[in-house]
Amino acid sequence: MANFDEYHSFLVVGLARSGVAVSALLASHGHAVSVYDDDPQAMTRFADTEVAREFRQRVTALSPQDAALAATRSDCVVVSPGVPMEHP
Repeated sequence: MANFDEYHSFLVVGLARSGVAVSALLASHGHAVSVYDDDPQAMTRFADTEVAREFRQRVTALSPQDAALAATRSDCVVVSPGVPMEHP
């Protein structure tokens, strides 16, 4: 497994199963995690997950504007497998 200790802040793009799982993994290791999905329903579903509730101090759901800014400021951006590579 990769060592993520050199990173402090993460942006997870795409909140289907993989995005939720990686958010949980990173938050459980004490990292600050920002999450974003361009599907408003996915964002709503995420807010109802155990991950969002359990790690609410470490996981932040972002607006589209904040996600664009976070993409430039995060130490690491994790793109879920279902997000097309040409996605903005």
